[in-house]
Amino acid sequence: MESGEATELLGDLASQQWGLFTSAQARDLDIKTPDLLRLEKAGVLERVRHGVYAITGTALSAVIELKAQWLAIRPDMMAADRLRDEALAKEAVVSHTTAADLWGIGDLWPDGYHFTVEKRRRSRQPEVHFHRADLEDGAWAIHKGTGLPITTVPRTIADLADAGHEAEHLTSLVSDAGNKNLVTRTELFEALYGKETALGLNTGDEDGLRTLLADRLGTYDFDPRIAQAIDLSLQPIRESFSGIAQAIWSDTMMSNELKLAMKHATKAMNQSFSTGKNADQILRQALRNTPRAAEEND
Repeated sequence: MESGEATELLGDLASQQWGLFTSAQARDLDIKTPDLLRLEKAGVLERVRHGVYAITGTALSAVIELKAQWLAIRPDMMAADRLRDEALAKEAVVSHTTAADLWGIGDLWPDGYHFTVEKRRRSRQPEVHFHRADLEDGAWAIHKGTGLPITTVPRTIADLADAGHEAEHLTSLVSDAGNKNLVTRTELFEALYGKETALGLNTGDEDGLRTLLADRLGTYDFDPRIAQAIDLSLQPIRESFSGIAQAIWSDTMMSNELKLAMKHATKAMNQSFSTGKNADQILRQALRNTPRAAEEND
């Protein structure tokens, strides 16, 4: 195939998946290996790894290299086709230290590219590591920053605990995840329950695990999953207020009073869950105290 035609076809292909394409995808366009070698020698292409190329102008980075490794796992398929199908997306999910790095938690030494896969497999690339596991719903997601499937933060930390990382490293991951609001105590407790020894605790030390997570994540644990319950509980209370309360809850105001009201409401909901007291009563009292608290903060 003529170089100009091949370049145009490959450019269109690469534009659909981060500036990258695989040699298998190129063959589907009737562009063969000698064509790729010729274009690479001419500086039109750059080989990122065996079987994966970047088109000229693609800014190479650690993330691009990770995407190249992920593409190579199913080189015959377009990235979009894999990502739009949940069954295909979960076949190979970024995990372990690679996932921790993408989430921006911890300070673990880079040790290659890690993927959790449904079927056992090996790689000829020494830097690529596969972990066989069945990921249940809620254990993985599509990473917003990269578009790649990735284990969730709780699952990532749990995997690293199982992999034998030191307790100091694991608690650092927990702290970073909490500081970035990536996880709740409840989620982490569920993920790390039964792995107490990895965190330097005694086997089955449930209270110790709760204390460790509370120390690392803070006193209050606002679980996003109860956000809708909070909103529904607050709805009749919001409607019962007039004038100033309606202004506080207005989308255009977004005032300090709103922030303070939400702080009281969040604390009240957590209190109701931990003490068993009536949530509606606690919320009403909390919101009644909000104007006074706001005046004290002025």
